[in-house]
Formats: sequence, C-alpha cells, structure tokens
Amino acid sequence: MSAACWARDPDQHQTRREPEVRESGKWLAAYRTPAGDRPQVPHTTLVSIGDREADLFELFALARDPASPRLLVRANRGRQRQVMSAEGLTPLWDHLGGLEVAGRLALVLPRRGAQAARTAELALRCGPVTLKPPGNLKESPLALWAVLLREAAPPPGVDGVDWLLLTNVATTTLAEAQERVRWYGARDGHPGTEVLWHGLQKLDVAIERYLIYRPEERASWRDEYPPGYLRPPPEDTS
Repeated sequence: MSAACWARDPDQHQTRREPEVRESGKWLAAYRTPAGDRPQVPHTTLVSIGDREADLFELFALARDPASPRLLVRANRGRQRQVMSAEGLTPLWDHLGGLEVAGRLALVLPRRGAQAARTAELALRCGPVTLKPPGNLKESPLALWAVLLREAAPPPGVDGVDWLLLTNVATTTLAEAQERVRWYGARDGHPGTEVLWHGLQKLDVAIERYLIYRPEERASWRDEYPPGYLRPPPEDTS
C-alpha cells in the first residue's frame, strides 16, 4: 500500500515535458509500487486498475514484461486509439462497437454526487486488439484485450454507461470479460476526510495491539512516527 500527494504546478501548464515529469507520470510511478511487492506474493496476480487518465500507451508498454503486475484501464475516447488489422486501421471504439454482443451484465453503480446508486443493464462486447502506437512514441504495437459495455436504456436524464476497458490480462471468454468489468466496477472512489480519519484511528489501534505482542519492535516502530503522534508506551511495572 502506498500514497502520494500531488498538485499541479501552474507554471508548467500546457508545457511539453517528458513522460516521467508530466502529470501522467504519477500513473507510471504508481504502477511501479505494486511491482516492488510482487516478490512477497509470488502466487498472487497483481493488477493495477486505473481510470481514463491512466490510458497511457507508455503505461501499457511498461507492463509488457509478463512478470510485471497486470493492468486494467478504462479507455479515454479522446486518445483516438487505432486498432491494427489486415484490413488497415480502425478507431478502437468503432472496432469494438462492430463486434457481436457476447452477453449481458447487471452492474451495480454506486452513488455519484446527486445521482443515486442504481443497477445498469449492460451489453458486453469483447475481443483481442492490437493498438497502433502514437506517432510521437518509438514503441511497437500493443496486443491487448478490450471489453466494451454499453447501456441501451439508461434512466431519463442520466448518461448511460459507455465504458471501454483495456487490459493485458488474458480475456478470452464471456466469464473472464464479466470478471474484468467487476474488477473495474469495484473501485471505492476517493475517500473523504472523515473516512480517512476513521481509518487512521483503526490503524493506530491495530499497531498498538501488534506491539503488545511484539514489544521488541516497539522502539523501531515509534521512530517511524512524528513526536507525540502515538500514545506514550506503558510504564514497566514488573
């Protein structure tokens, strides 16, 4: 688990920069964090999930190594991705929209602002795609899987679901495609201040309980916190 604080530099707005120092660079850095955890869980598949801001060709290129964590990203229509085939180039969204419906899926959508939580009935299309690299990148084409979800009859006044997910996790069956959708739909959004506060309180209690049973680690653990953050250690009455 990791967290990073980030804020836009107003002096750098609309300035052309290298990927590592662009705003999108935070996604590349975030991807490398679970990569460092992989040796600790060798029998677990780690999957980094991102929204449309994470739709970066460089990010998928970084994940080409099959030993690295996998990716699942919601495609950004504005990226204008192109699918390569024997017939030539086709816009990604047009390519997926031309496939037959593979199945249906009922997906529970959480409350978002004034819009109440609801269940969306979605048509699902999926298939392998080979994406052409952007002209400014010296990268080879990307072989990925894509899952398109469209809501035919959203409630009045509500924008229907129209998601396109890209992943380098093999997705060859309807069941696997439905699973990829559940992965993306299970994201908890940005926690608010109160949620973080309650979480930190529970974390403090968990740490104190751990240190009761591992007193030899108490000194080193306390060095990780600012002065006064944790309660003082109990006095030795033995």
